[in-house]
Amino acid sequence: MTMRTFICTPYPGLAFTVTAIWNGDDGTITFEIEVTEGNMDVNALYLSDGNENDDYAGSDIQFIGDPSAGTTADWNPEDDPNLNMNGATDSDGNPIVWDVGVKLTDPGITSEDSPTFIDTDPATDSPDTLEFTVDADELGIDNLAEFNDIMFIGLRGTSSSNTNEGEGGGTEGSLKWVGESEPNQVPIAGLAQSVVSEEGFDDGIPDGVGYGGSFPPDDLTNNAIDTGSIDASDPDGDPLSIQLTTPITNIVDSDGNVININDLSSGGDPIVWELTDDNHTLIGYVDNNSSTMFDAGDTEVIKIQIEDGDLSNPSSGYFGNGVDTNGDLTPDALINSGDYLVTLLGPLDHPLNSVEDLIFFDVNYTVDDGNGGVSNGTL
Repeated sequence: MTMRTFICTPYPGLAFTVTAIWNGDDGTITFEIEVTEGNMDVNALYLSDGNENDDYAGSDIQFIGDPSAGTTADWNPEDDPNLNMNGATDSDGNPIVWDVGVKLTDPGITSEDSPTFIDTDPATDSPDTLEFTVDADELGIDNLAEFNDIMFIGLRGTSSSNTNEGEGGGTEGSLKWVGESEPNQVPIAGLAQSVVSEEGFDDGIPDGVGYGGSFPPDDLTNNAIDTGSIDASDPDGDPLSIQLTTPITNIVDSDGNVININDLSSGGDPIVWELTDDNHTLIGYVDNNSSTMFDAGDTEVIKIQIEDGDLSNPSSGYFGNGVDTNGDLTPDALINSGDYLVTLLGPLDHPLNSVEDLIFFDVNYTVDDGNGGVSNGTL
C-alpha cells in the first residue's frame, strides 16, 4: 500500500487516526495525524513492524523547532524518559518492540499555542490535522515493501479530553497511545466489453447491421481490432498488477446456446488457448504442427493483450507507451494499466454462418495489489 491508516480510540473523549503516505518519487514519508474527537498535543511518533527485533536500520530523529520546517537531528528516546514508548502493548496486550521514533516537540501541558496541538471543533465537528514529512532513509525504510511492514504507530503526547477518571487523562504527564494498521482492502476489478468482427478482414463484407438479439453488446462495427480500458482501482491507492488467466468461460452463440470450449474452431480445426508475455497476452490459435506451445508455424485466430503497470506512471507499462509512428492500433497503444487490445486475425466457425451470428465469451483476469488483495474480473 502507498497509504496506511492507523486508528486509535484510547479512551472516551479522544479518537484519532494516523495516515502514513509513501512518497516514492522523492523518497519521503508523510504522516497526517487527524483528531476526530477531543484534543491532543503530539510530542513523538514511533513505528513498529510488529516483530520482536528492531528491524529498521535508521536512527531515531528529532525535529528542530516546528516539525513543518523539516530540519532534523539524531535523538535517543532512552535519554528522554518522558517520551519513550516502553511498556506499550497492542490490543491483545502483547508488548510492542518499537523500531524507530521521531520527536516532534518537548513534552508539556496540552496547549493551543503548541505547533503540534490539534483538536476537533465541538461546534462543527471539524477535525484538525497535524502533518509532517520525513526522509524515509532517516527512518531506515528503504522501499515500499518495508513501508508496508509498518504494523503499529505509537504516539506520546498530552490531552485534556479523557472523560474517564483514573485512566491517565487530563493534562498531567505525557500519555502513550498505540494505533494499529487497518487491514488491506481488496482491489476493485472493472468490467469492460469488446466487439471485433470478421467484416473487418480484407475480404470481409462490411455492413451496418447488427444481429438484433438479446445478448449485449451487438455487432454494429466492421472492425477486426478493438481497444479499451478496464477501470480497475484500489481503495488503498496501491499500484495494481493486472494479468490475464485461462480458460475463457461462458461461451454462447447469438441464441444463448452454450458452446463447449473444445468445440471452438477455425476452418474446422480446434482452437488452442495459451498465455504468453507473463500472462499479458492470451492467444487463440490453430496448432498446425502438434507442438505443446504456440510457435511461428501455428495460425493465430484471436489475440487479447492487456497492459499492466503503475497507475500513476503510465510509462512503466508492460508493452509500451503511446501509439506507434503509423498511428495503428498495436500493443504500443496500450499506455495505462488496464488498457486492452483485442485483435481478430482469423475466422471462427459459427453455428450459423449465413446470418449475422455472434459468439460471446468471457476473458478472465486478476488484479493484485501486492499486499494479499486479489480480485477477479472479466472482459
